[in-house]
Amino acid sequence: MSVMFSWNTFPKPIIALAPMDGYTDSAFRQLVKSIEPRTICYTEFISSDFLYHKPKECKKFLTFDKKEQPLIVQLFGNEPEHFTLAAQVAEAAGAAAIDINMGCPSRKVVSSMHGAYLMKNEKLGCQIIERVKKTIKIPLSVKTRLGWEDDKNLIPFVSHLIDAGIDMIAIHGRTYKQGFHGDANWEPIYRLKEKVKIPVIGNGDVKDARSAQEKLGNLDGIMIGRASFGNPWIFQEVASLLLDGKQWKSEEVSMRERLNIMQKHAALLVKTKGEKKGMMESRKHMAMYIKGIRGAADYRNRLVRIENLEELHSIVHDIEQAIKTVKVGL
Repeated sequence: MSVMFSWNTFPKPIIALAPMDGYTDSAFRQLVKSIEPRTICYTEFISSDFLYHKPKECKKFLTFDKKEQPLIVQLFGNEPEHFTLAAQVAEAAGAAAIDINMGCPSRKVVSSMHGAYLMKNEKLGCQIIERVKKTIKIPLSVKTRLGWEDDKNLIPFVSHLIDAGIDMIAIHGRTYKQGFHGDANWEPIYRLKEKVKIPVIGNGDVKDARSAQEKLGNLDGIMIGRASFGNPWIFQEVASLLLDGKQWKSEEVSMRERLNIMQKHAALLVKTKGEKKGMMESRKHMAMYIKGIRGAADYRNRLVRIENLEELHSIVHDIEQAIKTVKVGL
């Protein structure tokens, strides 16, 4: 029998792939883990309402490879009863832990009283935690933000969540009002860590190993989001410095390796979602892998139209030939 995952005993500092809708699907998680196995991956956020009303139809959201473990399933919603069943379904599917989204700033999500809205309705947020905690055996965490307009209520807010039963908290260093604008502020997260005993992970503007090291401070880990688009090696770069004490930059990855991973990513998308949907969703990813190479704009225009793996392989072949022609090392 496998040992149950624990935020307290997992090696520190924790390096995590942030939950991002439309990006952190099984294909991307498998890719990240193949490059840096020590990464903790989160799913895209999954509607607790959908899991509650149509649990049999949610298999596709809760189907994952064993290589992705320990996998954190993130849920969003605002109905305690829906959360409890959804958490049980996720646990039965093999989730290593459950995370509750209390930070998504999307206008559509917040207007439905989900995500960051739960920062304003602290009582409801605590009720959800209390109900879920009683129904699952695996760890429960929350991902949230500094606050609605400022960080003045961060420490009391998180303290109440801890009293309700969470085992870990991840904080994005921006308020709801900021969205993804401006610089992330980690100082309130450091002050929070001084006051609480549970693990605290920081999130926001981690772009490379150096920024990860600078931002870590007294925290238990860092979470990487948008900087991983087209650069899944960032987790290896950060882990090399924070866990192994070795300096290595993802910029050192050869173009041949980038092209190989690019094709592997597309193949995983096709495998997990079928050719039509997999290739449609691969377009936004493929264009990011070729940033900075000569003729990138032309290749990007082709990549955002690919319909099958053969077309992708053809574009990759053209890129390789062009690089050979200008004598740039593969």
